[in-house]
Amino acid sequence: MVVCDTCTSLSQFQMAARGAVTGTNVNSEVLVVNPVTEQAIWISVLPRSGGGTRSQVSKDSPKEVLPGEPIILPESGGIIRGKQKLESLEAAAAPGYDFLNRDLTPDEKAEVGAVIKLSGKDTIIVLPPDDGSGYFSSYNGTIAEGTKLYVFNRVAESNGGLLKIALASRIRQLLKNRLAAYFGKQSRVCSVYNNGDSVCWQIDLACPSCNTSINGTAKDVRGNILPSTGGEPIGGEGLTVVNTPPNVNYGPAGGTASKSEVWLFCSYIGGKIVSCYIQKF
Repeated sequence: MVVCDTCTSLSQFQMAARGAVTGTNVNSEVLVVNPVTEQAIWISVLPRSGGGTRSQVSKDSPKEVLPGEPIILPESGGIIRGKQKLESLEAAAAPGYDFLNRDLTPDEKAEVGAVIKLSGKDTIIVLPPDDGSGYFSSYNGTIAEGTKLYVFNRVAESNGGLLKIALASRIRQLLKNRLAAYFGKQSRVCSVYNNGDSVCWQIDLACPSCNTSINGTAKDVRGNILPSTGGEPIGGEGLTVVNTPPNVNYGPAGGTASKSEVWLFCSYIGGKIVSCYIQKF
């Protein structure tokens, strides 16, 4: 799986796929993705042996061919070619690669696009009034884990491709990890509870119920760190997520913002959130 933000032509996609193949004698299928245009193509890289064994030159060669005189060819026979440049002949004889291109299925395309839209970004969800379950009223240890499916479902509502299961789980995980490396950070979804507590989640696309709260991101309304139950790494080639510095800060009273930070401001009545808005500095 390759991320190529400069790939626009088919030949560029093919060269990117070729660069990802380490073996020289193995057929490989590579997913090449441009995160800027969201274009993606499956490229099969097929090694070939070229022109095979080079012809041996007979000690009796060359023989002059005179106009009007027949010549008997050796028993091995002969091949008459049109004029070709020497470089073309050498290239044909040398080892090389063939390519087969396959478009993504509609579901694969939707899934790739959804992962790209989510990658490298922070998403904020202000949780609804608590329904009596205790999941939305405040962040409270293991009870907060009950919000994980709600958080995923809300994200999926606005990014339907996340619900597609067209890519193999390993390819999806590789895509997520490669895009995290490309954007320089993992995607996070931060939820705000009714009392102003907040926490950020690492979304596991392959297992929504496995979403993990990120250590160090649980805060109360004044920005004080709350004990977190998260921090367990997700399987596969996941990257360690460190909340330093966060791209989205929950603005504590009296705090000062840095340039390019995004703060969330909320109004309270009776200790409960009434409305919120975000402000980029």
